[in-house]
Amino acid sequence: MVFIAVACSLDSDSTQDFDMVFIPIESVTMPDYVTSGQTSLISMQYRKTNDCYYVSDEPLYEINGTTRTVAIQAVVIERANCRTIEYAAPETKSFNFTCPITAERNFTFKFYQGVNAQGEDQYLEVIVPVQQ
Repeated sequence: MVFIAVACSLDSDSTQDFDMVFIPIESVTMPDYVTSGQTSLISMQYRKTNDCYYVSDEPLYEINGTTRTVAIQAVVIERANCRTIEYAAPETKSFNFTCPITAERNFTFKFYQGVNAQGEDQYLEVIVPVQQ
């Protein structure tokens, strides 16, 4: 859980705005297969462009049948003195996936990778088979 302190002032020149954004996922590390009733660790690699990004502890996770759509959510402080950051390696965010005991088919994971030139969301899709 992310806690954010926001200070208020009657002076309109000192206000800071913030936005909720999704950070593009560059790559993922996950098992070759999942087993019914078992939990597997899935790790996602991402980069923040500056130090005004405050990343949520848990990824946004949407379930639609056997499809899981996953995104890394962050709060970005606008109009602040942000420092550009460059990491030699991306940061990692992980979560546990528990395969339902009744699962018989493959699971499709869609990891948010940003927006293309046409303004459409892009996803890295990974199909993971279920082993009984």
